[in-house]
Amino acid sequence: MSSSARRLSALVIVVALVGVAGAGTAAVGRYRDRSARTLVTRLAGAARDSARDAIEAHLAELSSRASGAAQREPLRNMVDQPEAADAQTLEDGFAASHWLGNYEGDFPAIAFFIDRQPPFGLGIEPGDPAIDALQKAAREKGRAHAVVLVKGVANIAAATVVEPHGPFPQRGVFVGARPADAALVGELASRAKGAVLLTDGRGVLVAAGDPAERALLATAIGKESVPVVEAPDLSWGASSASLMPGLWLWAFASAAGPVGEVVASATNTILVIWAFAALLSAIALFFGLRASAVPPETALAGVSQQLAAAQAALAALGGQTGRAGSTPPGPPQASAAPPSASESTLQHPLPTKPNNVFGRYYLLDRLGEGGMAEVFTAVAYGAENFKRTFVVKRLRPEMARRKDVVTQFIDEAKLASSLVHSNIIPVFDFGKVGDEYFMATEYILGRDVTRLTRRAAEKLRAGVPIKSALFVAHELARALDYAHTRTTTDGKPLGVVHRDVSSNNVIVSARGEVKLFDFGIAKSAEREFQTEGNLVKGNVRFMAPEQARGQPLDARADLYAAGLVLYFMLAGRPLFDGDQTLDLLHKAAKGPGPEEMAKLAALPRPAPQLLAKALQPNPAHRYQTAAEFVAALAPFQQGGQTELARLMDHLFAGEIKAEETKFAAASRDATHLAVGGPEEERT
Repeated sequence: MSSSARRLSALVIVVALVGVAGAGTAAVGRYRDRSARTLVTRLAGAARDSARDAIEAHLAELSSRASGAAQREPLRNMVDQPEAADAQTLEDGFAASHWLGNYEGDFPAIAFFIDRQPPFGLGIEPGDPAIDALQKAAREKGRAHAVVLVKGVANIAAATVVEPHGPFPQRGVFVGARPADAALVGELASRAKGAVLLTDGRGVLVAAGDPAERALLATAIGKESVPVVEAPDLSWGASSASLMPGLWLWAFASAAGPVGEVVASATNTILVIWAFAALLSAIALFFGLRASAVPPETALAGVSQQLAAAQAALAALGGQTGRAGSTPPGPPQASAAPPSASESTLQHPLPTKPNNVFGRYYLLDRLGEGGMAEVFTAVAYGAENFKRTFVVKRLRPEMARRKDVVTQFIDEAKLASSLVHSNIIPVFDFGKVGDEYFMATEYILGRDVTRLTRRAAEKLRAGVPIKSALFVAHELARALDYAHTRTTTDGKPLGVVHRDVSSNNVIVSARGEVKLFDFGIAKSAEREFQTEGNLVKGNVRFMAPEQARGQPLDARADLYAAGLVLYFMLAGRPLFDGDQTLDLLHKAAKGPGPEEMAKLAALPRPAPQLLAKALQPNPAHRYQTAAEFVAALAPFQQGGQTELARLMDHLFAGEIKAEETKFAAASRDATHLAVGGPEEERT
């Protein structure tokens, strides 16, 4: 080949490399923008859901208090003697503390409806459409609660039927309301970790949170039809929830830090692309322009091979980062962090602890392993000394060859990543390193309920204190309520049933937070992998009778299991005794008998009453929804998280401090990993 031909070939190669690099840059840019918007959407949605869940908890508690007030003798007497229920009598009676007793302080405003009598109101107008709709709903269902807008003021309100003493045709309805004031909305903001507004679509009714965030959030008013309102630079997002016609809840979520990580990761990737292209261009020009003793054909062939390798590498990178319509299965904080040198050490292992490096994760401790997967604590590293602790669940290599196992693992990751709730551990990352599938979840600095209960037995010589145990059960029921009521994007129920609610799968953080995890065998209409009929899966010590019998399951099986978790915490041991799995399975299939009912009766109040319903063998006699279980537990939650945090400190303070020290040491020892490298394949 002549020198002019070599020069021309070199220029063609350089132009091709620039084109490939440009295409890769565009792909990374599309991925960056999509990931940042997905991140803002998820953060805003999570903040909105947390605030809405806090409102639901207040409503459930108010509903329970209203039900208690409805049992008061003066109210039932008014229903028995409607002729005495004139406005003056009712006003005088409700003004007297003995009418509502301990419930008086719960309801600054009330309304009372009796059949065939004019309605009565004190602080609220009983003729208001929202109040009237609430009392009608209570007549149909026995009780109802809602956020209502009365004369421009947002209230949380609950209504419950007042039954007469005897077989009289008339019934009454008691409605109690409490303004959604700054204190209540402040709690919503605390749960959402950002500013919160209640608005009528025109202006702010009540607000709480950082003033700057509230000012930004106010700009979203009037855009309630938009799923997420986001800043032009994606530094924050806001999402709304309709509480009733004409009343909305807005929640603010800051995204500057996570979005910055996504942008930094994309920038680093683009720099790598252009550096690679520049290097190969220099090689091509070197061989094309110099007079070499190397045969031209050999030189050109070598450059062609380099170009082919570059195109393949950049195409793979672009395919991973720019697939049309694809979104990361979990919040992008984890999956979008810059690639670390730990990935390159898969081909070039570190001289020390080579097995600790897995993709961009540095594995610290093995938490456990089973027939399908291994579980580790791990630290991920990125640019600018970014690091974060995760739990990495790694599918065993031999399992990767089984299509059914891989499908189940992928389904678990997809389902768990779609559940964004303060009481559920989220999946942040999912992908492959070599032939090994993995998922990365949030690391909670705490202990599962099994270890909590065993440590309480060791140190306290008793089960978990009643207030702490009831708080755990309440938060677990909230997690189940969220999972059970999840829908697809087109509004169809997902039909999620966890099927493995147990003390091993509920974790308590050092701050007293309660999280449910491990949806590995959960049932959902959207899952590709479905277990075979009559196949019993789950922890036999925390299994509903219908599950032990291999019968079809619904959400009530999870509520039964949650009841068994509550019993385990209080008693310090499972409800059913036995060492043989088959024996335990038979006992689980029957449900509580006289021996077990005696154990329930020996628990501290109010656990016997709560569990007597939760652990009914017949699903029709249990709590029918997790929301109903939440409402039953709600009156006993005051100070529960504080007590639980104190208990965790008393039982595990030394261990948790040692863990924090260990993670800090691991960060120092492994910082040399975060220097760049090829990225593992992600879904």
